[in-house]
Amino acid sequence: MIRLIDVKKELSINKNPVFKVLYQHPSNYTFSVIVVNQPEKIIICYPSMIGCTGRCMICRSKDKEFVCNLSNEEMTACCTQSLSVINDLFSCMGEGEPLNNSDNLLKTIHSLTELYRGKKVKFALSTSAPTKIKLRQILAKPLLKTQISTHSLIEKKRKAIIPDSITINDLMEEIEPYKNTTNLELNFVLIDNLNDTYEDAQEIIQNIGDKFLVKINKFNNFDGSGIEESGKKKSFVTYLIANKVKVEEYITDSSKLETGCGLSPAF
Repeated sequence: MIRLIDVKKELSINKNPVFKVLYQHPSNYTFSVIVVNQPEKIIICYPSMIGCTGRCMICRSKDKEFVCNLSNEEMTACCTQSLSVINDLFSCMGEGEPLNNSDNLLKTIHSLTELYRGKKVKFALSTSAPTKIKLRQILAKPLLKTQISTHSLIEKKRKAIIPDSITINDLMEEIEPYKNTTNLELNFVLIDNLNDTYEDAQEIIQNIGDKFLVKINKFNNFDGSGIEESGKKKSFVTYLIANKVKVEEYITDSSKLETGCGLSPAF
């Protein structure tokens, strides 16, 4: 069984107090859960794995070994033990690719729904979409907001950033039924001289347009990444907006939490 070992109050994200809750796993590895206290809601950002099966360029866990999937009981426990109050949003955006542990994740969502029956709670996850079948399974859950790590609609570039992902054609086919809904968002992190070109912007305009929300996330850099955030982000976003793309910039200071791309790595 997991064991809570420490709670650290970290620097705020967008002026909101943030806590890092550390747990000891039976494997002797530790992992973290991030708790963000916003005025309108409290968010628990929890992991689905210790280590990761993906090798995403923008993630500080890209070179770590995969240790294990977290079980339903472990994910449920770290969510419920991390707060003394009812929170609004359980967000599986911690370490790991949640769709590669989807059976346990769906059980966790069911367990938390039962535990907080009658309370106003929501669920979210972020995925690189490793398989069509698992993505389809998750998208069919109406109470689950899904954020897809997209990063480029040019196949070669997307595979360079997130190798463990379905093709762009398959991705667009699977998400098409969910256009103009509020439960699906496409995430982009702009890397200098990689996916920040005019060609990249045109692909977004032509293939996404105003059908889905495009979230442009800050790249939270880490030692050994070998890459830098694009210096063209402002003009890139301005160009998308001028061409009727629904864009939201999401800026956090999560590098100060030793996190990247929404991920909360184990130690």
